[in-house]
Amino acid sequence: MMRLTVVVPDDAHRRSAGVRIRYGRLAAPLAAKGVSLAVETIDQVVFGAAEGAHAFLFSKCLDARALAAAHGLRRAGVPVGLDVFDDYISQDDDSRLVPSRTWTRAMLPLATFAVCSTAAIRTALHAHRPDLPAVLVADPAPERTDPAPEPTDPAPAASGRPASAIGDGAIDLCWFGIGDNPFFPVGVHDLAAFGPVLAGFRARGLEPALTVLTNRRALTGPALAALVRLPFAIRLEDWSEDRQARVLSRVDAVFLPVNGQPFSRAKSLNRALTALAAGAQVLTTGHPLYADLSDLLYTDVGRLAADLRAGTPRNTAERRARVLGSLAHLADPDTIAADLARFLASLPPADAAGDLPDLVGVVHGHGSTGQVHKFVRKLGYLSIGGPFAHLPLAFDVTWPAPGADPDLRLSERARAAARADFRARLMPVEGDGGKRLYRIALADVLGDAAADLPSAVGPEQSVRLAAYGRGQGAVADAVRRLFGPIALYAAETTAPAWIGPGGLDGPGAAP
Repeated sequence: MMRLTVVVPDDAHRRSAGVRIRYGRLAAPLAAKGVSLAVETIDQVVFGAAEGAHAFLFSKCLDARALAAAHGLRRAGVPVGLDVFDDYISQDDDSRLVPSRTWTRAMLPLATFAVCSTAAIRTALHAHRPDLPAVLVADPAPERTDPAPEPTDPAPAASGRPASAIGDGAIDLCWFGIGDNPFFPVGVHDLAAFGPVLAGFRARGLEPALTVLTNRRALTGPALAALVRLPFAIRLEDWSEDRQARVLSRVDAVFLPVNGQPFSRAKSLNRALTALAAGAQVLTTGHPLYADLSDLLYTDVGRLAADLRAGTPRNTAERRARVLGSLAHLADPDTIAADLARFLASLPPADAAGDLPDLVGVVHGHGSTGQVHKFVRKLGYLSIGGPFAHLPLAFDVTWPAPGADPDLRLSERARAAARADFRARLMPVEGDGGKRLYRIALADVLGDAAADLPSAVGPEQSVRLAAYGRGQGAVADAVRRLFGPIALYAAETTAPAWIGPGGLDGPGAAP
């Protein structure tokens, strides 16, 4: 049996709705097709060559830990995959997305395959590496599992859904999902922008009442003010899986507006599939993201109101089975799992990448983290503190601090990895806590180029940015001279402090 390990950044991500939907629903059908699926955090997973067929799929591990791990896996001949289910890479004019774009482009030379949630995302990925094998893995639809109604809920109708309040001149609606995004106006923003559409029910003699299920973080002051301005009653509830199931089993319809920005156009069909699987009607407006499901959806308030009154809604169990059966590649877990299993089996063997250096160094910058430092050292690689590394960490190579002697300080591990000619010139010194370190003059490594480097970098961000590429490039030059062949990766998470031309131009570095 093949083992596929999905590597996520932390426990919070492992428990997220995205992982639960994308992989929780596929675990059993994949196992039936000979693929064992595990989801593990990057700090807990054990990397290296594994017995039997084994592949690692990195999901949203957007820092140098993934780069270092992927390098080691490729050296060992283990397949490395990228899981890309949000489009943070195609919008080159957005400087906020520089960390995501540079991380993706740095991982691409190390990857042997990719998993994409939509065709639009696969197209964006192939713009940077057209030859990378990539499979579409849509978010699988859930099985219908309507919970038993609570004592205060209306009695269920014969169809399995509660009796509608349409006859009382009201329509019960719901919007659910993550209500915010750090970069794009989505979620609650879309609801507030498109919400006035729902007032159209009044012209059909129906008073809309909307339940909003979302995360508290999304309900900022401006977001709440925008929702309050909507011309109908709104009830806010914290999202939870159980609460979502109860609300979807009760409401007359779910409202799913979609804006037209590239990020939204590349999203999956998961929310519509979840609402349909619960038996709810779905009203959508804006960008036609859910066009493939149009036989089950409504885009017109009047048509939805008329069908509910007539008792002839589009989303019935029979019609849903027929439509989704013809679109099995969009939603059916068994079909999606079969496609993924066939894709993994068809991949050529991932030969050990002998062109990649055995030695790896991660150069820390302004936006680095202690997690990256610990992880890199755990893998046996070199953690390198450049002139912009502000964290007090025990680096294997430390750049001279402003005002200090212009010496590089090396750990015992770095000394052992240094070229023989430089190793003989290293002088032992005592570091913090009595730890033995070794020093060498920067001029002995860089020669005359050392005199051209700034002795200090000012605290102003503009000064740091102006010197960033030059300073990190000098670190890369010094490290390559000290150690010979070495793969250098940038530990940087902050835009716009990225590595550009003349920077870390080794394997995996940002272009």
